[in-house]
Amino acid sequence: GFFNQGANSLGCLASATVTDGIFRATGRRAYRAMLITCFGLSAAVCWLFALGLASAAWSGPLLDLGSSALVCIAVASGFTVGLGSPCAFELSAELGYPAVSEGLASTIIFCMWNAACFAVLFVPPAALKSSANLIISLTLTVMVVLCTTLREKYHRQEATADMGLPATS
Repeated sequence: GFFNQGANSLGCLASATVTDGIFRATGRRAYRAMLITCFGLSAAVCWLFALGLASAAWSGPLLDLGSSALVCIAVASGFTVGLGSPCAFELSAELGYPAVSEGLASTIIFCMWNAACFAVLFVPPAALKSSANLIISLTLTVMVVLCTTLREKYHRQEATADMGLPATS
């Protein structure tokens, strides 16, 4: 858990570097493409992890990976999930603007995130142990598919330009 969360934080920092580099190179934000890439990588890594463990859907591990490989995969999953988190917050702020302020968009995401975590507290431990990795992998796969349907239109950038303010990166 500790190394997974450390890798998650590093992924968040790396995301800023990558998205700023894309913005400087192309002059546009590519949150959608970044999210599809990050969630796709996360889904692949999480599926690899899930297939290396027993699940409610299958009796034993489908892949014989060994404990060292599973630890490395768990750390890699933290990094790839961290890569997508900042882009998800930025894109939610863009999609909701001007109807919803940036702060409110982030608050809504955090409330949904905390509600989902709170709901997990009521799942019986045996059920969670046998199905959590499968559920996470499926959720990330669905997120990739849903991100392909997004249309990017950056209302905040347009509003900033209309006010004569410099664009932020």
